[in-house]
Amino acid sequence: MGKKEKVIEINPQVIQQIQKDLQTDGVYFYEVEKVPDIFIDKNLIHPDVLKKCLCISVAASGCADEGRNYIFIAGHRVDSVNGTIVTDIDSIVMVADLESGTPAPSGYIRFHGNFEGRTECEDLKIEKVDTAVSVLRKNIKSSKKSFRDVPKRLTNAMHYMANLYRKKIG
Repeated sequence: MGKKEKVIEINPQVIQQIQKDLQTDGVYFYEVEKVPDIFIDKNLIHPDVLKKCLCISVAASGCADEGRNYIFIAGHRVDSVNGTIVTDIDSIVMVADLESGTPAPSGYIRFHGNFEGRTECEDLKIEKVDTAVSVLRKNIKSSKKSFRDVPKRLTNAMHYMANLYRKKIG
């Protein structure tokens, strides 16, 4: 499957919801049943993709040099590789002014990106690979973490997407 990327228009309420839930920098993991409705959209977390996700993560990280707050949303989509359950991350990056919180009018998504940790094995106690996603989700609880406590794959995804945003949008 080839790479697919696009610039998308971001509803300011999406950024406001993420900022409200995070309150500061860090990463928040939503149980799928608790994902805010505003995130479920064909240009953000597509409803069909959500059905395949273990959880949704959001993150925000300020860049003082640019005066920007980079904000991310990503579904952790379940897949199987050689009989092992894995998750793939395809994150979306959005930007808001660091001081005012005012969102930029657009965001950027790249499917099947190339960063370390994009696809990783999950350490879930299961007996067979054809376990339903709804069963796998029972292992995931909503939580908030600081950047130093999250898996490296998430910070890799964030840096990768921020760099693509700078190149594509400015």
